[in-house]
Amino acid sequence: MRKFKTERMSQIIAEETPMRLQAGPKTILHIVPLESFSAATKADLKAASALPAGLLYPLGAGGYNSRVNLDGLVTFTGMGLAHSNASAYLQLYRNGIIETVALAR
Repeated sequence: MRKFKTERMSQIIAEETPMRLQAGPKTILHIVPLESFSAATKADLKAASALPAGLLYPLGAGGYNSRVNLDGLVTFTGMGLAHSNASAYLQLYRNGIIETVALAR
């Protein structure tokens, strides 16, 4: 778990994130189920996509968009396109880990 956290913090600082974020200080939250690092864990994105709308949103977000990516499911505020950086995102990894990053307010 510590290795995961250290690697993700380094990647966030290096701007290697699922969504390009606006510049500025960030608030980062990781929710890591113990089972995520179990050899018995199976990737099941179906469970993530079946969650009722409104349960997985980035920190401080009133509205958001979502899409499936290689790591699982990502929800984000703003357009999140090349011309518009997001102000927050939430990544649900296939192994159940949740990472959400938002501009600090």
